[in-house]
Amino acid sequence: MRYSPLKPKQIPNFTNQSLLSLGKPLYIQDVSEETMEGTNQNTQVTGLDKYGYRLLSLVTDQPGLWLYNQEDSEYMTQYLEYLETVTQTKNKIQTLGLQMQNQSLTQAAIENFEKIEEFGCESLIPFIMSESSERIADLLNLACFERHQSSEKLNNKGIFLETCKIKGVPTPYGSSFSNPQEAWSLFNELKSRGALAFYSKLSRSASGQGIRQFSYQDPNLEENFKSYLTSQDTISNMEQFGIRMDEAIIFEDSPAIVFWMCPFNGFQLVNSNYQVLNKKNEEDLNPTVHKGSQGPIEQSQMNSLSFTIQKIEEILKENHCYGPGSIDLISRTNPLTHSREEFVVEINKRITGGYHNFLAQKFGFNYFRSDCNLSCSSSVSFQDLLQTLEENQLLWTQGKNSGTFIVNYQTAPMHEKIAVISFGQSQQEAQSVYTSTKELINKL
Repeated sequence: MRYSPLKPKQIPNFTNQSLLSLGKPLYIQDVSEETMEGTNQNTQVTGLDKYGYRLLSLVTDQPGLWLYNQEDSEYMTQYLEYLETVTQTKNKIQTLGLQMQNQSLTQAAIENFEKIEEFGCESLIPFIMSESSERIADLLNLACFERHQSSEKLNNKGIFLETCKIKGVPTPYGSSFSNPQEAWSLFNELKSRGALAFYSKLSRSASGQGIRQFSYQDPNLEENFKSYLTSQDTISNMEQFGIRMDEAIIFEDSPAIVFWMCPFNGFQLVNSNYQVLNKKNEEDLNPTVHKGSQGPIEQSQMNSLSFTIQKIEEILKENHCYGPGSIDLISRTNPLTHSREEFVVEINKRITGGYHNFLAQKFGFNYFRSDCNLSCSSSVSFQDLLQTLEENQLLWTQGKNSGTFIVNYQTAPMHEKIAVISFGQSQQEAQSVYTSTKELINKL
């Protein structure tokens, strides 16, 4: 059966007005909230200190309150000054630094909710809706897009993909398992289908960290899979959330659809992009580590995703899931029919790196190359980085036809990485600017 492409008016474009349709927001970008059970007060946010700051450049020209770790006060001041300088736009956002409680910004917010209340916020936009962020919304009587259980349900890879399968959305062949017997049964089923390899995926994982590939050509496969199933981490995830197991499909690219699900206007297309992925191990069949993105994807491919988008909009509505998110897919040419086909692999109900394309469009660029994990020595200060880029004509400022924009600095100091977007008047120019930027930073 063929599905007709969606008409443009059926996918309203995302705007800042959509983001702020529920009034002055309170932004709480707490990465330690990314757990299945809400806040884990003992979570150590190693290597992700400023990960949540990726949203900051999207919202500073609109009224709102941004909560941050008090220890980042110097960075906040420097970054807001940088934004005003390069965009030539006055910052309207208010900021409030809090002393962290048990590595959790949401816990600090709960301890200081009376102080936050003075700012008169009207809605809540968290990094991800959790039990604690939901409690903050209730304490402050703030409008929020969804409840904790709604977002957690779809962020669970197994639950989401099973729902997609019921709706007829193409996904890799597989299912979830909650005990070793189910895992071995699926192991043999995939083998009998002629699968080259399979992925075992924790229900919640980021940048490929919770994904393990197993190849049927590995002489030690059964021993390695048995060891995997008996590890404490695997046992814990099986019992609590289930683990997803899928056939590994060799794909040609990995398109992503970034969306804003509006309670009033439905599914709004923010942008589309091709993900830039790296392999974790040289012997892996496919790359699984997210590095960045470039885009947008071709309109013909966007049209072919119309049925998938319609069905995922239904899933979001049925689960009362609203606000930001992205859909990750893999795409290939079918070896038998030679036609293009796409498979949905997961959804992320939060602000993702895919919003880099929205930033590019906001700054007047159709072409970009982003990198969420660009190596940069922690000995290089933020100011030194900006000065070096400027001296080499690589720092983007408003009015320049190309250049590199710093999304956030030292997002992963444990691994000494930053996030950047390089802009150009063509995809080739954007890639060239990015390559020059990467080479320059590597020498610092």
